[in-house]
Amino acid sequence: MRVIAVSDLAEAGREKPIVVSPAMVGFASPSLDYYEGGISLDKHLVANPESTFILKIAGDSMLSVGIFSGDEIIVDRSLHPQHGNIVVVQLGEDLEVKRLLIDSGGVTLGSDNPSRPNIRFEKGTSLSIWGVVVRAIHHYV
Repeated sequence: MRVIAVSDLAEAGREKPIVVSPAMVGFASPSLDYYEGGISLDKHLVANPESTFILKIAGDSMLSVGIFSGDEIIVDRSLHPQHGNIVVVQLGEDLEVKRLLIDSGGVTLGSDNPSRPNIRFEKGTSLSIWGVVVRAIHHYV
């Protein structure tokens, strides 16, 4: 799965209203009694705006975790990658999305699609991890 676009979230900041009540049609709704104020998707989805990016992806190596071609992922570059995290790694000129699997002999970049191969790095080999995936945004339309 490779990255096909990058966006910076550091300058974002639009709040959207949120109401915790079904919308009624035909008469005034009492839902304003349940109005909880605005919701900022930036604040809701992004913990570290200065180091967070949205990447649009292409490919099918992460299907079993619900990341599909055309989806966007939210990547935080300030997080320390841990065993089992989904990460963005730089492989040559490309950024790839893989699962980070660490063992005593090295690192495996796992595909969560059995038809795609894993990539093994033996201990002592250099690997550039670009960031940790914290959210995926899937489009239904």
